[in-house]
Amino acid sequence: MTRGPDYLLEIKGLSQTLTDEKWECMVMWRKKMFEFVRNRNESVFLNGPDKKMIALSFDDGPDLTVTPGIVKLLKERNVPGNFFFTGINVEKHPQVVLNTYQNGNLILSHSYKHDDMTSLDNDEIYMDIKKTEAAIEKVIGLKPAILRTPYGETDSKVLSIATQAGYKVVLWSLDTLDWTQKHDVNMIAQNVISNVRNGDIILMHSLEDFTSNVSALSLIIDELKRQSFEFVNLETLLGIKAYQ
Repeated sequence: MTRGPDYLLEIKGLSQTLTDEKWECMVMWRKKMFEFVRNRNESVFLNGPDKKMIALSFDDGPDLTVTPGIVKLLKERNVPGNFFFTGINVEKHPQVVLNTYQNGNLILSHSYKHDDMTSLDNDEIYMDIKKTEAAIEKVIGLKPAILRTPYGETDSKVLSIATQAGYKVVLWSLDTLDWTQKHDVNMIAQNVISNVRNGDIILMHSLEDFTSNVSALSLIIDELKRQSFEFVNLETLLGIKAYQ
């Protein structure tokens, strides 16, 4: 099952804390990514198909508090998660990574130390991807096949190198903007509840300073289940392989 070329969602999500200048930059980036993905629908993704399914994704972990809290909640609610971990944090907390994987979640790549890949040369991009891949494989015995670029910054160069390395690039269509409102549980949750669409890929974070995300996630899961959305992993949503 693929997304289909005619179902491409604009990136949604609001923040009450960004300055006008930063919000305008956000809007411009969203428009740029929408156009970038439009003609590359088999190698880079913003969303899944027009079916009542969504995928939860969590960036930047793992850590010792928020990631385990999210994993525990997902297990209790029988919901799969998609965790885009940085290689450096995988090396710091391998047991958290293993626990996350063993509880039915996908372990995916978010670069080694969160450098903007568009600022790197070809060899640096490739080595970054492979270094992260090696860190993840050492823990779970599998090489990821899905990459989320840091900050979502993606261009033709990055996409080409990622493809050569065996990866699809998966961004997001619904942003909680939790990093701008870390302690506002209701705003984080409402960004999803008020904007959710068929096939959305939801972006949250799983680091120690995102302590409100477990509570926000609980509200999100309860309401989206009430609306009869099915929670799936990215492999199911997009019809692509999670691992090489």
